[in-house]
Amino acid sequence: GIAAFATSTVPLVLLPRLSAGPAGARRALRVALAIAGGLGVVAVLVGAVAPAAWYRGLLGARYSAVAGLAGPYLAAMALLGVGRVLAARVLAAGRRRRAAAAICVVAVAVQATSICLAPRTPRAVALSTLLATAVLAGGLTGLAAVPTGWRQRLATRLRTRDAIVTAAALTAITVLALVLRLLITRGLWLDEATSVTQAKMSFAGMLHNLRTSDVHPPGYFSVLWAWIRVFGDGPLSVRMPSVLLGVATVPVVFFAARDIYGRRTAWVAAIFAMVAPQMVWYSQEARMYALFMLLVVLAVWAQVRALRSGSWRAWIALGVVSAAMMWTQYFTILVILAQQLIVAVVVGLRLRRRQPVGPLLLRWAASLAVFGLLIAPVIPFAHDQFAANQAAGRGFNTPTAAGAGATQPGGGLSAYILIANLLWAVWGYQPTSVMTALGALWPIGMLLVLLLLGRGRSRRTVMLLVVALLPIAVVFGIATQKRFLFDLRYFIGAVPLLAIVAARAAATWPKRRIGVVALTGVLTASLAVGLGDQQLNGNNPRRYDFAPALRLIAANTRPGDQVILAPPYLNDLSHYYQPQLADVPARGGSRSIVLSTASDRRVFLLGSFFENPGQSRQIAQLLAGLSSRRTLLHRWRLSNVRVWEFQ
Repeated sequence: GIAAFATSTVPLVLLPRLSAGPAGARRALRVALAIAGGLGVVAVLVGAVAPAAWYRGLLGARYSAVAGLAGPYLAAMALLGVGRVLAARVLAAGRRRRAAAAICVVAVAVQATSICLAPRTPRAVALSTLLATAVLAGGLTGLAAVPTGWRQRLATRLRTRDAIVTAAALTAITVLALVLRLLITRGLWLDEATSVTQAKMSFAGMLHNLRTSDVHPPGYFSVLWAWIRVFGDGPLSVRMPSVLLGVATVPVVFFAARDIYGRRTAWVAAIFAMVAPQMVWYSQEARMYALFMLLVVLAVWAQVRALRSGSWRAWIALGVVSAAMMWTQYFTILVILAQQLIVAVVVGLRLRRRQPVGPLLLRWAASLAVFGLLIAPVIPFAHDQFAANQAAGRGFNTPTAAGAGATQPGGGLSAYILIANLLWAVWGYQPTSVMTALGALWPIGMLLVLLLLGRGRSRRTVMLLVVALLPIAVVFGIATQKRFLFDLRYFIGAVPLLAIVAARAAATWPKRRIGVVALTGVLTASLAVGLGDQQLNGNNPRRYDFAPALRLIAANTRPGDQVILAPPYLNDLSHYYQPQLADVPARGGSRSIVLSTASDRRVFLLGSFFENPGQSRQIAQLLAGLSSRRTLLHRWRLSNVRVWEFQ
């Protein structure tokens, strides 16, 4: 109440000043925003540092239990105060009143929807209020910042038939992309369960866990942490941030491709992005890869605009997006380095032509300064992660390379693995037999390369290919020493860029429009076939049916039974789907694990990641030990997951 009402009189003081001319109005607005913002910041700081005893003394014991929510709730009230000032500015100007009312309605709808969908907890109410007031303040800020006359210009553009058709068609493509991404045919797998487990911790606890036992930056996890406190931690809810980010990538690909190449390429690129198997797959996974792809497209788009126009806004945007990539996934540093290499080449070419490079160097330096400032907090975080993993003897390793059996014949690194991952990037995850057959067709690929001879190429295409392919080449080189690092997920940003390049080829190589339509249709159909097989084929090497396996075990267990999880880090999945199951983690020697279940009535063994030689060997030893002491009753085989029941 104090935080909200402390700013209730500020707009009343502001209103008389708004008629004093443009300069006076701007000055009054700055003062009012400073007062409202300052009061809000003070309230938030006091609320954050005040001990629970203060709340108990001032408000009674009833409120001491929610003292920890004072920070977000006071922040919401502070934003409400700022929103009041902005609303007064917009309304006093005598224009945009309908837009301001619409923003208020949207804020109310956001809070009502979030409260209805969220768990019935004080934390959910506080965070939904914070979300609603952030929408209100952000929308009114944008409205107040829009220059006069925007409505007339927008109306003029929207009156044209072309604009209407573009908006309708792009909306249809985006809606289809949303539908495809909501058709989720698989349950959560290991990494997703780990994400949810970490996001369900306190924020400080999550950061500590990431710092001491993980290898990823905290950006995506912070988004997921806030999301599940408003919308819950159900399977669809935890995947919705990725779904929304993946859907947003489709129109971003359209606008980026239109800016880089033109309208025809933009439409083809949007269609490819809508149905691209990997863009759909990782839009359905509660991990950071959908955000990875979106940020890479934004970074390339910003760079093209920056080099073309020299706009300060584009250069600063490049620095901000690059920093966001580093907060999302450490492997994005390869994309950033590729982009900086391109800028260096551009500078060198201009020097060779004796063109002025001073303004370019100044803007480049400003972009790098913004980037460095924004990633400063994540550098010690990454150092702590590396030190913790080195101390534990893991380095930056991963538990297993999921689906590695399809691309690791013999367990070594080869050109075949590179080809298989590139095929995966285009047509999605396919069974081992399909990958073997496609990999054997590599000579045909060499013949197709002959089609490139004699065809023109633009610098923009070269730039896209460098940003897409250079990280793959670097990761492949590093993987000669650290095999587990060569995984499509770590250069997934190449997928939307390759879609744009493929769209450019489809839109320009045929001489006639009918040829463009035919080639686009054939390529889209091939992507759709790959998407369907990826989503529905039980032999997909990246599909893990943990949810039905755990559901099957839960339906058959009785008091006195035990479950052995192999590998043991499947316990996050077990606790997520079937928290009532008592499990014996498969740690230590197989003999000791089997002996620990001697008094149990029945034993269920859940095994997975058989492509990992060490894991497969441990499961075999567990099976041998259980078979020597018990009778095998049932055996179930699901996608990359097996379950055995012993009595």
